[in-house]
Amino acid sequence: MCALAHWFEAAGLPTVAIALIREHAEAMRPPRALWVPFELGRPLGTPNEPAFQRRVLAAALALFDEPEGPVLSDFPDEAPPAAVTAEEDDGLFCPVSFPSPDDARAPTLIERVCDEIGRLQPWHDLALARGRRSTVGASGLEPLAIAEFLDAVANEGAGAGSPVPGVSVAQLLKLAGDDLTAFYHEAAAARPDVRHTAEDAVRWFWTETQAGALLLAVRDAGAASDDPALKAVATRLLVPRAAEAILAERA
Repeated sequence: MCALAHWFEAAGLPTVAIALIREHAEAMRPPRALWVPFELGRPLGTPNEPAFQRRVLAAALALFDEPEGPVLSDFPDEAPPAAVTAEEDDGLFCPVSFPSPDDARAPTLIERVCDEIGRLQPWHDLALARGRRSTVGASGLEPLAIAEFLDAVANEGAGAGSPVPGVSVAQLLKLAGDDLTAFYHEAAAARPDVRHTAEDAVRWFWTETQAGALLLAVRDAGAASDDPALKAVATRLLVPRAAEAILAERA
């Protein structure tokens, strides 16, 4: 968005960007940008917090009053954690309890991931029925097909091939990883009356699910790949910074 801002401004359209990665905004120097300390994919903070989200929008729009730029302003507050009552706070983020990623009750990792997806599908269907929208779908693959593609990349690297015509393995890897992560988070959020912080969601996915274990296996395989595009996606774009920090802490 910071790069697009320069194009729009050159065409005479004033812009303001909301930046989730401050280093990018610093390097690209858009005319006006508001950096927010929120999770990637949540530029306005916690979902279902309209008053807080209006504050973020107001802070961004206020940058139009600056006499000159480039301007990079920092939003002062963290996103509010969602309230959970003592009765509800059972330590679980998701309504489905999964074996730990190293649980070997199923013969292979891909079988365990497919089992997870099957148990989560009804919850994702419920989430879709409630919200009537989803961020899943960029890859063009269904969740089970995504899992099979990721497993192939983990075992064969770029030799796995892409099941989507005209889309390279590296390109599809980023889209498929985003889709699978979104599927899990949207399904987990369907639990009635229980809301947790973004950090809880990230911790749950990357440390407690088989899907998280599969994506980490893909990252490791990609890091050893001779394909520069695949290596770049696997090592830089597949696992978010917040997850890397949690994994490092856990290690």
